[in-house]
Amino acid sequence: MDTQLTAGDYVLVDDNMWVQVKGFAIYIHKTDEGVVVDIFDNNFVMAGILGSTYAFDNELALKGNPWVHEENDPIDLDGGLSATNEQDQE
Repeated sequence: MDTQLTAGDYVLVDDNMWVQVKGFAIYIHKTDEGVVVDIFDNNFVMAGILGSTYAFDNELALKGNPWVHEENDPIDLDGGLSATNEQDQE
């Protein structure tokens, strides 16, 4: 891996990324319809996928839900409300 990440929350800003966890290589990538996560053995990536999952954009909650990140909106990954919510501005 080129970059080491510390514990924390991250927002994927490009179309895809690789993450290494233990002996797994995890490929996260955006699609036109949502997101796909593929899991490989880090030592045998070319051997094929060990597991995969996906979710579609239309499965997201309606706009305005504080748990859904809208493009270019502030996001609080600690599970709280963002600083732009009315109750935080008081």
